[in-house]
Amino acid sequence: MTVAIKAENLSKVYRVYPRPADMLYEFITRKQRHTEFWALRDVSFELLKGEMVAFVGRNGAGKSTLLKIIAGTLAQNAGTYEINGRVASILELGTGFNPEYTGRENVKLGGLCLGLSKQEIAEKMDWIIEFSELEEFIDRPFKTYSSGMQARLTFATASCIEPEVLIVDEALAVGDVKFQVKCFDRLRQFRERGGSILLVSHDLNTINSFCDRAYFIDHGEIVMGGEAKQVTKAYYNAVFSQTSAESDGGPPITGLAGEEGDAVHLALAGEGSGEIDFVPPPSVADLARISQEKNELGAGKARILAYGMYSESGEPVVETSPDESYFLHVRVVAFEPLDQYRVGFLLRDSGGVSLFGAGTHTLGVTLPRLGAGDVQDFYFSVSIPRINKPYLVTLAVAESDEVFWDLKHDCLVLNPIGAQESFDESTLSVRTSLVCGASWQMRAGAES
Repeated sequence: MTVAIKAENLSKVYRVYPRPADMLYEFITRKQRHTEFWALRDVSFELLKGEMVAFVGRNGAGKSTLLKIIAGTLAQNAGTYEINGRVASILELGTGFNPEYTGRENVKLGGLCLGLSKQEIAEKMDWIIEFSELEEFIDRPFKTYSSGMQARLTFATASCIEPEVLIVDEALAVGDVKFQVKCFDRLRQFRERGGSILLVSHDLNTINSFCDRAYFIDHGEIVMGGEAKQVTKAYYNAVFSQTSAESDGGPPITGLAGEEGDAVHLALAGEGSGEIDFVPPPSVADLARISQEKNELGAGKARILAYGMYSESGEPVVETSPDESYFLHVRVVAFEPLDQYRVGFLLRDSGGVSLFGAGTHTLGVTLPRLGAGDVQDFYFSVSIPRINKPYLVTLAVAESDEVFWDLKHDCLVLNPIGAQESFDESTLSVRTSLVCGASWQMRAGAES
């Protein structure tokens, strides 16, 4: 297939000075006063004609820097890239827009910033106005528009050109839900005509639904590339479940097994342990990390090692539908032997109102005994009804209603699908059950 974009070993480094005066001092004395920050380091990838490829990663990982280099608005320090065909980029909605000017005047300014001629802008003006659905507002000052109306006009302006390659940086969540569907239809039509799309987004559901492939970028380097669902799952686990990419290793852990300095390893507690296996196994490095992390509740007997929300097929989700069931994963590690304990969760809306809570004790579940160093996965099967705003998940492992060992406050933020048709939160009742997942035991000595 024809390659639309090919990048090899792209790198971007910035000089960071403690004070502005240090730049002058370094220039005069030739003594280094800066440190180097590598926004990108040896990034290589390909985008084929007709493909949609996404980059995912934490804020500051280097995604936007990469797109700016490909779009030609930022120069790289090393590496090369090739683009076959005309390229257009939607890096920042509102580029060239002036709040004092009317919508029509801003379309002209925005079009010029995108490289269109005055004649091309005039030819596309009617289409832009119709697409944005702002006919009666187009000659009013841009500053009087709501944020959704501003997003409509800026996206319509940016998407009016017909390139071979389109670069989009976090610009799809615009306007209301109906208009978002319209934007995605526009991108779908672009692909059907043979266009290629390079996308940066934190919306994992969008990436899984629309993208052919994805790359996971972290600290300026690509750590994984491949089929979109596999990459987004690895990214989700890294961000929310906080699991390590390594299966073993890390510093020795004392107080869990053996004497200080003994090597330790994790082993499954039994063959066929657990009915669900969505999340990578824990590692010694995971336990070392959690044992060093500050716990606001004090020295708890148990900690939450990882967590996340998954579909029934094991895909990480950030949106929930009232027509689907999901698994809320909680991984617990014991630092002391546990005979009586409970694991639970609480749902709150974005205004802080409690919507629903449940736990192993309210479900009447008898939990397995855990020894020091044991790790146990729990999966709450939940069916979230229709609600009208984003909601947050808090997780806890505790001894009783009064004694908590670890609390992950608002650790997951989830969005309901079809929120515009929702019922009031007071009707919220979540069907919940529990499935015990896999378990592991920490042992001292050489790995068997």
